[in-house]
Amino acid sequence: METMRKLWVAAPALALASGLPMTASAQPDAVSAAPTYADLADLADPAEAVVRVKIRKQAEVEPERSPGLAPGHVRLYIEATTVSLLKAPAPIGESVRYLVDLPRLAGGKAPKLKKQEVVVFTRRSGGRPGELALVRPDAQLAWTPELDLQLRPILADLARPDAPPPITKVREALSVAGNLVGESETQFFLATGQGELVSISVVRRPAMPPVWGVAWDEIVDQAAS
Repeated sequence: METMRKLWVAAPALALASGLPMTASAQPDAVSAAPTYADLADLADPAEAVVRVKIRKQAEVEPERSPGLAPGHVRLYIEATTVSLLKAPAPIGESVRYLVDLPRLAGGKAPKLKKQEVVVFTRRSGGRPGELALVRPDAQLAWTPELDLQLRPILADLARPDAPPPITKVREALSVAGNLVGESETQFFLATGQGELVSISVVRRPAMPPVWGVAWDEIVDQAAS
């Protein structure tokens, strides 16, 4: 009873530290769905630390203390043990705590996560040692060997000194139809935070798969891959 009381007391403070949104709602389920490359890149790119943990305890946070919670979801206060660091700028303690939003099960029950191993994508919370803030409310994935093999190359690519710059917006987009039905070329001109120019071209021809190309300047080369 004393342990659960501590969980309830800690949960509101952790919500403030974690930055769980007051207005943004949770994204689609990130625990059970098989993630794509894009899913993992979206989670890994803003994450300062990616940690594999084993869940020891969980407590459901009351809806009135869960601002921004999406309908049909539950906010859980998690206590877990660190298994390994996949990405971290500094050591993380053996015991960690965080909040996560997950869809409720059939019948409205919260999922039972005790003893499960998961991967969490986190940023600096500014709270007490061991408190993690997820990069988004559902930034937790069930750990599997397959996920590990898929995730590690993405983390390595993001850490490379010559990694592509973050894209900030689409500056322009245009598409030109070809002479044949189903033939076209589409170009996207993108802006980055560092001022570099990036363009993407998509060439479509009848009875052939689309060909994508990227260029790191204003010149678009159809031969780029």
